[in-house]
Order: sequence, then structure tokens, then C-alpha cells
Amino acid sequence: EGERLFGLGTSDMKSGVAVQIELLEDPRILNGPYDVVGVFYDKEEGPAAENGLGDVLDTVSWLADAVFSIILEPTDLRLELGCNGVLNADVIFRGKAAHSARPWWGENAITKAGAWLDKLHTMEPDPVDVAGLTYREVFSVTRISGGIANNVIPAETVINLNHRFPPVYSTDEAIARLRSVAAEADEVIIRDHANPGLIPQGNPHLDRLVALAGDDLAAKQGWTDVARLTERGIDAVNFGPGEVALCHQASESVAVASLDAAYSVMVAFLADSRE
Repeated sequence: EGERLFGLGTSDMKSGVAVQIELLEDPRILNGPYDVVGVFYDKEEGPAAENGLGDVLDTVSWLADAVFSIILEPTDLRLELGCNGVLNADVIFRGKAAHSARPWWGENAITKAGAWLDKLHTMEPDPVDVAGLTYREVFSVTRISGGIANNVIPAETVINLNHRFPPVYSTDEAIARLRSVAAEADEVIIRDHANPGLIPQGNPHLDRLVALAGDDLAAKQGWTDVARLTERGIDAVNFGPGEVALCHQASESVAVASLDAAYSVMVAFLADSRE
């Protein structure tokens, strides 16, 4: 509609995929100074263990020789470096079932969690500086379940706690921090985790990209496969046309001009061999 594309996934990250496909067909890239490879895979948004990039990297081993990688994640046309790691955990509060007419015979597991939920509701993001960029460590409740019937005091409530942690912490350290935050619970079960992504150091291709995309660098607050690439020694960054504030929303959209701008930067970057 007008100058915007609307639809689920337009910002995160179909617009980036569209730019990527067009680049792979551009003769300036095909005949340019670099061997440019487009990598496509499934389940990027799902649990870390099901992410398809790992299988691609295992099968196509020569991809590990890449000197630089750009993930066209939504970044509002800014270069976003590294990325937060992510944990998901079941935070479990237990009580005792009883008939709701006589709640004093039981203990309500849902209301037992109330004080802890209130603490999470007011918890502020913790800014952490890494190489001059500000990441924010956050703990977010994203799901909650409990109760079996309208007339039964619930004996258990299970809360998903999502933890985003900056690349100054290892995954083990982040797990310890999550357990500390959830110390009031009866049990904490780690369900899923993904390591944070590292910031490239001393890579001339990053310097070239900064010259083209601008030096308004930012930390990547979300998790991306920059993490999976840097784990394997491949320098990687996030840069794409999508608008971060619109991701995962029913009204998701992206400006057509942003696709054009991202495309222009990438053509200039991939067609120029100066280092």
C-alpha cells in the first residue's frame, strides 16, 4: 500500500530475504571480486536445537572458509554487531490442590507466584557495555499455565522465563543468573538456550561496510545466527531493511525505500574489492 509493504514477516525478515535473492541475481555481484554465497535454511525462529543453519554448516563444510557474513535481519538500516544470547526456562511454583469452596485446605500455586511476577513486572533492563555498544540484559515472562478446573485450587503453575543476556556472559553464567532471579520458585528447568554472538575484531570488510552503511553502530538486542556463525569462527554482522519496532506484530510492514537502500549498500559492498 503506497510506499510500504504489509504482511506478517515483511520486516522480520522477508524484506531481507528479498534483498538477498536479488543480490544473488545481480550481474555486478556475479561478476564481482568476491565469491558470494547465499545461505537459506529453515527454523531460524524456533528452538536453538532445531535451527537449520547448523546442519547446513555441517554439510557444506567449505562455508567455514567465509571471511565475512552478513545476516539481513531487521536493523532499521543500521549495522548491529554481535547479539544477545537467549535462555528459556520453566519456572515452577507448587501448591496443594483443594476444592475452591475451601481454599484454606490447599495452597494456590498461581497466587503463590504473584509476588515474584510483580517483581518481574517492575524489573528494569540492565545495560551492559561491550566494546562501546550497549546491550540490555532482560528477563521476560512470556507464557504462564496453571489450574485444571474452575472449582479446583491449582497445585502447580508453570511460567516461561525468557532471558536475553549480553556477550560478556557465557551460557553457564547466564543460567546461574536466571536461577538467581527465579530463586523463589520451587523448581527451575532450563528448556532451551543459545549462545550470544561476538563482535568482529579487526576485520577490514567490517570497516568497508561501516563506511557504506554509516558508523551509527548498535548492539543487537535480539538473538540472531550471528551467534551460530561466530561460534564457528566466521565473522558476521546484522544489517537489513526491516524495522525492529514492527517485528512480530499483526500490523507488520516495511518501507519499500528501505529495501532499495539496503540493496544499494550491499551492491556497493560486494562489487568493490578495496580493503
